[in-house]
This record gives sequence, structure tokens and C-alpha cells, in this order.
Amino acid sequence: MIKFSFQGELGAYSESAAKAYAKNRLEREITTIPCSTFKQVLDNTEAGISDYSILPVENSIEGNVGESYDVLYPSTLYAIGEIYHKIEHCLIGNGKLDDVKTVYSHPQALGQC
Repeated sequence: MIKFSFQGELGAYSESAAKAYAKNRLEREITTIPCSTFKQVLDNTEAGISDYSILPVENSIEGNVGESYDVLYPSTLYAIGEIYHKIEHCLIGNGKLDDVKTVYSHPQALGQC
């Protein structure tokens, strides 16, 4: 089975993008490997732990993902494809929306809303 490394936890948008890319471009199912950093994603592929890496490089609202470029530049890997992956955030809770005073989230997610 083909292995993809991605940054984030299982269920992250990057994992979803990897699965969509593999299904649409490779016509295969994949195994995903979550990584804590963008660098670890690339290191996994360079070391043969995964066959492919997937990194976000641009966001239509927030712009370029600078950290991806920072780790790609010194890497020995090549970009071989791209996928446009729609991001949809949801605010889930109980009670009334009017009662919400504060939302805590990652700054990237808040910027995309």
C-alpha cells in the first residue's frame, strides 16, 4: 500500500487532501502517517518511511504557507502534483449562538473564517 506523510492529526485537512489526491490522481487507496511538523513530513519521505509527502503551500484566504516553502527549499524531494482541497470549518456546540462570547482556535483556522 502507498504511504503518505502529512502534518497534523488523523482527520486533518491535509490527510483528507492526501486521500483525495490518491483517489483522483493515483486511483489507489493509501495509508496515511500523521507528523507533528512539516519538516518531519518531508523527512519521512526522504527516509523511505512514506512514499509521498503532502504539504499545504497556499490558502486562498490566508495566502502562502511560508513554513512549507521553508522546508521544501533544502529538501531533495520534488513537487509532482497538486490538489485544490476545499476547507470548511464548523462551530459546534450546544446552546444558543447568541450565548457564545469567545471562540478558541488555531489562528490559521480563525483566519480562514
